[in-house]
Amino acid sequence: MNDDTGQRSHLRPLLAAACGNSSGSAPSTPHAKALAYSQCMRANGVPRFPDPSTSGGGVGFDLSQSILSSPQFSSAKQACQSQAPGRAG
Repeated sequence: MNDDTGQRSHLRPLLAAACGNSSGSAPSTPHAKALAYSQCMRANGVPRFPDPSTSGGGVGFDLSQSILSSPQFSSAKQACQSQAPGRAG
C-alpha cells in the first residue's frame, strides 16, 4: 500500500470555528468542530480527507503528502478557510 507513509503531516491545532450542524448551531466540542472541517474538505473536492483523530490530548488530522500536494486540497482549503484549524470564531 503506497500512501506516502513516512511523509505524513500532522495538523494538531484545535479548531476554533466550524460550519453549522443540522440544528443550525456551531459544533460545541473540538472533535465536532474538526469533524465539520473534514466534511467541508470532502464536500469541496478532497474525498480522501480523513476524519479527525484524538491523540495526545488534542484533535488533529493525519494527512498524506498526496492529499497535501493535490490541487483539490488547495481549493478546498480556501473554501473552508473560515472553519480552518486555529481560526477564531
